[in-house]
Amino acid sequence: MLNRHLSNILISRYKQARSVYIYGPRQSGKTTLARSSFPDLPYVTLEDPDVLDYAISDPRSFLQQFKEGGIIDEPQRYPDLFSYLQSEIDLNNKKFILSSSQNFLMMESISQSLAGRISILNLLPLSKAEIEHKPWVSLEDKLMIPPKEPHSIDTLWPLILKGGYPELYRIPGAMDYWFSDYVRTYLERDVRRLIKVEDLSIFQRFLKLCAGRSGHLLNYANLASDTGISETTCRRWLGLLEQSGLVMLLKPYHNNFQKRIVKSPKLYFLDTGLLCHLLMIKTQEHLETHPALGAIVETYTVTEIYKTFLNHGIEPECYFWRDAQKNEVDLLLALPDNQLLPIEIKAGQTIASDWLKPLDKLCTLAKIEKSFLLYGGKQSQQRNTTNIFPLDVL
Repeated sequence: MLNRHLSNILISRYKQARSVYIYGPRQSGKTTLARSSFPDLPYVTLEDPDVLDYAISDPRSFLQQFKEGGIIDEPQRYPDLFSYLQSEIDLNNKKFILSSSQNFLMMESISQSLAGRISILNLLPLSKAEIEHKPWVSLEDKLMIPPKEPHSIDTLWPLILKGGYPELYRIPGAMDYWFSDYVRTYLERDVRRLIKVEDLSIFQRFLKLCAGRSGHLLNYANLASDTGISETTCRRWLGLLEQSGLVMLLKPYHNNFQKRIVKSPKLYFLDTGLLCHLLMIKTQEHLETHPALGAIVETYTVTEIYKTFLNHGIEPECYFWRDAQKNEVDLLLALPDNQLLPIEIKAGQTIASDWLKPLDKLCTLAKIEKSFLLYGGKQSQQRNTTNIFPLDVL
């Protein structure tokens, strides 16, 4: 079993907070994380019809089985349970670890009954470091020193193609069928339950069209038109993808140094394995020659950086920057010390001077002293304010 970097944070939060909530996409390893971190805590899931029936018919008795607390999976299946959980936490000093893949329903219940009583952690599929059995290292430390023996982007193709869902690393040959089953299960269990889509094939088309836009500015009207739905429905469906942990929307950065030029966010899938499946990329050779390769590499890099923060219990402030002349910096991190960290991402293996122009312009406008370019080659360089590292630094 692969060790999860979030385990130490979960253990610490459980000691400090009154309870903990873990959310993330289906099959990202939430239950395994909770049970492996706390093997002595009793565990139940409300996905089990018998357990759900017990909780609904006698919630007080159901919660009394947890002498000091426990792990409850998918508690949003019975929203009234949260009021009883509040009593157990407040009056009986019990601690619970709750986990769910339906964050919207969970946050609605938490805000009504458990606000101020629960610490929230986000678990995404495996990071590159977790897959390689490496310890957690902060992004700042990763960017201080380049790899001792860097590899070019060629070594990343298998990881990008496979993605980070734990089951794919537990079961040999699972890629032959796993993603198809995952999408079918997601459509049947989450989509049909939450938004009551009568024709799931329309939502599946919408999902594939979103995949083709990963790493790009999101035009809601265009996406809605291509899918054959209204823009209102498009926005609602994208909200579901966000809350399901399948995509993130990166907002444009704006401040006094430059008025906001673009209002549209950029769309990113949070797992490149699922992304490649939806784009019908099945082999490494197909991936290397695919017209969306640059966007896929950008998606991989943004999500790896995002995971680095989440796996230490930090929800980072992430943006991108784009001006009227279409100068664009892929990722702009707002760090806790009020510093901005610009990062440009390129799949190419040969450094081009044009890659540095948007970084230079942003650094001049925002008076930023240091920026980074991550690319597909092996050499590390420094040009002006920009540190150039291989993508392997992540």
